[in-house]
Amino acid sequence: MKQGFMNVAKRVTTLFSAGLLVLSLSFGALAQDQSDLLLPAYPASFEAANYGGQKGCVPDNAKYIFAVMENEGMVYLGRHPKMDTTKSGLHFMNLMYNPDKGYGYTMSNIGNGMQCVTQKLTSFKFHNDLNLMKVKHSGAIKPEDCAFEPPMLNLCGTFEQISGRLTGGGYSQNWQAINEQSNAVTMFSGTGQSWLLTTNHFTGATVFTGAGKGEFEFLREPKVQAPNLDAKNN
Repeated sequence: MKQGFMNVAKRVTTLFSAGLLVLSLSFGALAQDQSDLLLPAYPASFEAANYGGQKGCVPDNAKYIFAVMENEGMVYLGRHPKMDTTKSGLHFMNLMYNPDKGYGYTMSNIGNGMQCVTQKLTSFKFHNDLNLMKVKHSGAIKPEDCAFEPPMLNLCGTFEQISGRLTGGGYSQNWQAINEQSNAVTMFSGTGQSWLLTTNHFTGATVFTGAGKGEFEFLREPKVQAPNLDAKNN
């Protein structure tokens, strides 16, 4: 009886030791992953953050957001007071940007206590220093070419056609970048309004995917360290 008890106790001790080893290894790996972070108690990036059960979200708390920005090397580059997009609805838009790596995020704030990544963007260009990526299809724009994104307005054409209407109406380009579908996203502002255009990388079809009351505001002068917009598509 005593021998049987000792055998059970030995197995329990072995399992407990193994469990401690696994926990130790897991904690060690986590500590190693976080060791390079300036503020290891916070997420390494906005994209990796999880809040309220939603990935890519952080609490709408200045201290928390600042900590993630520091960890990821981001700056709070700009904002829009009231943007309505086909994917995110009506929201306050923030633009976070990593000047050393040339990528960033548009983030939404809808007043529910959190901010969430709406688009990850790369290859930024700012103001009039824009260079639209080369399209791979050179034919005329067809109706089916315009169905790649849900449109905000029933208006579609080439980037030159759509942007020409906007600049002729008093709008100017704020920024342009490439989204995760390899399409170009361009923000225009002027006359107390803003428009977000998305241009398909294959056909060149351009549609309105966002509309804003008020104009996009830069909070600091952009510092560009990004590759050419064409680089990803050549």
